[in-house]
Amino acid sequence: MMVAHSSGLPLPLRGLGGLGRTTYSAARPRGLHRRGRFPFKSSSPSSSSSSSSSSSSSSSNTAPEPEFGKAGADRDTWEGYAITARQNFTRCMEADAENIDVVDAVLQLAAEDDAVRTRATVPLPVQSYVNRVEKLVNECSKQLESKEDLNNEERVAFVYDFIINGYKYKLPIEQELISPYRTYFHNVLAQRQGNPASLACLLYGVLERIEKKGLISSFEVVLAQRGNYTALPSVVAQVVGGDVDVATPKRIVGDCLYTLKRFYWPWEWSPQSDSGFLPAAEALVAAHGRVGKVGSVVGVMQGMGRPFGDLTCARMATSRLADLEGGHELRDLAVLLAHDNDSRGAYELCQRYMESDAFLSLSTDAALDRPAARESLDAFQAMITKLERDHLEASMAADAESK
Repeated sequence: MMVAHSSGLPLPLRGLGGLGRTTYSAARPRGLHRRGRFPFKSSSPSSSSSSSSSSSSSSSNTAPEPEFGKAGADRDTWEGYAITARQNFTRCMEADAENIDVVDAVLQLAAEDDAVRTRATVPLPVQSYVNRVEKLVNECSKQLESKEDLNNEERVAFVYDFIINGYKYKLPIEQELISPYRTYFHNVLAQRQGNPASLACLLYGVLERIEKKGLISSFEVVLAQRGNYTALPSVVAQVVGGDVDVATPKRIVGDCLYTLKRFYWPWEWSPQSDSGFLPAAEALVAAHGRVGKVGSVVGVMQGMGRPFGDLTCARMATSRLADLEGGHELRDLAVLLAHDNDSRGAYELCQRYMESDAFLSLSTDAALDRPAARESLDAFQAMITKLERDHLEASMAADAESK
């Protein structure tokens, strides 16, 4: 049996990820909290901050407690960078659909993950990478201005050729197609390699900026199917008929988040499935003994290792995707919270999921005796039963202590 380390973070930090709400706090966005100093179950940030300030005043001459195995900034520093990045991401996605800047949005995703994963001493220089895209746009625009005889379709094709063949942006080697590294947009810009989701973001961001300059009148980026990591996105001046996935800013960001979620998912994820929920739920209720359980030292133990499996990063990606798309993402985030010992948050998400159209569709498919739906529904119901039992046991223990 292989032992896959699902999280590169020490135990007190495994809770970073998402709290399951659909809105963000201005002070602390969902997905980040300080265990101990800013506990998840705290009723309000003010109560934690007051206790934190009192403790800090009593030990003002004490250096920040080091984190074993993690060289980097103290928690207040890197967590502040992550909070700022999440707030900037939220601002991007709350804009009108036509005003969403996909380049800025995916760079804010990278900035948050970089701060948490590396305990960053400095924030990711988002504007520097935006400037790289602007430079690419300016160079392409200069060449387009000299080609007055091209129609709009030819101009769109020229931009695509300029990026893919001129600047030689491409897919990575096969072994890196499932690496989160190739999804983060700053790495794509630095090394000119990315998976289909991140390359679609580049194409859309460049074409959108050129369109605003008036050098093209319309364009569409045609996306590969989610889960297909070997096909480059394509561009056309206009889609006429056909069953194709046309990019929108939210769809592009959603594809990037889905890709990160899938690559970071700590449990087995079948290539034919759109979710890794079933193995995670079975592990939660100990359907296969210790396999798949989250341990405080070794992470997730499983029969088939996931090379990039990381519970914290999977939780962060899924929380943002649940905010963006809802549906089954609520269920998937719930099972991650349950594995991370957040039964209350997981149960609340399950209740929201059962009110969604996605749950109605799953129940309908299960009633029609479709095996995959039946298995997922049974696993979800078993998870609900466990969460209710855990909540009851915790309540009884609290009552016994109060007496």
